[in-house]
Amino acid sequence: MNYQLLSAVAFTTLLAVSGAVGTALVDRGGGMIYDTVLNITWLQDANYAQTSGYNTDGRMTWDTYGLCDQAMLPLRLQPVSG
Repeated sequence: MNYQLLSAVAFTTLLAVSGAVGTALVDRGGGMIYDTVLNITWLQDANYAQTSGYNTDGRMTWDTYGLCDQAMLPLRLQPVSG
């Protein structure tokens, strides 16, 4: 048997066996998909940075931000007890 045929058979066997291992994906609505195996939530839109109003570098555009260039901080900090 030549090496290429043996590699192809091994790859196909590995692919068939690995198909049995799966994950449960739960649609949470609003474009969110929950992965029960990894315990994380994925975005349904894989191209979210392009379609959400962000630039290609991932930063928000001025139009999306609302043309506000001043930080909005509280005037006075209050301590939290407990």
